Amino acid sequence: MEVAAELVLFPHGAREGLPAAAVDITGDGDLPSIGELMGPLSRVARPGVSLLWLRKTPWGSYQLDRRIHEFTYGLPHMQVVATADTSSQQWSNLQNIGWVVDVTALVDAPTTAAALTSETVQRSTRFMPIVQEVVATKIADANLLPGVLAALANMWSCENGTIYVRPEQAQAAKHAVAAAGVFAARVR
Repeated sequence: MEVAAELVLFPHGAREGLPAAAVDITGDGDLPSIGELMGPLSRVARPGVSLLWLRKTPWGSYQLDRRIHEFTYGLPHMQVVATADTSSQQWSNLQNIGWVVDVTALVDAPTTAAALTSETVQRSTRFMPIVQEVVATKIADANLLPGVLAALANMWSCENGTIYVRPEQAQAAKHAVAAAGVFAARVR
């Protein structure tokens, strides 16, 4: 496996704009050692950077989960975040990772609360991580309804999130978010 890191601004959600050390673990082969994980991170670490973003990681392996746990355990000053989209079948059960799930694929075309509830039942048979935040970078006008947003929050057991909307969607989004009592809306 190969490990790379770069200093970036976190792209969305509550942490949007914060400096982050983005780490990518890619490829097949032997697990990276702690030193192989720390090397790229140490090259991009700067004072004031307290967000470690596990941007690309081949989750699903107990051995890799354990190695990442050992790696992040040595970084108590950093908040660890991982991102995934709704198509992901591989997750980690590490409790020190804050998952940010991109739900755009579920709401960029019209859907219903019932369809999202049905999807929730299907997902309940698989392991799901503890999600800290839900993000949608695009949402269809028809989905700016309190019921749809509440069903989306229920699907991930998470009321924290950000829905990015176009300027012409701002009023409908404000109403839907307030009525559902979940998420926040930001104009992009």
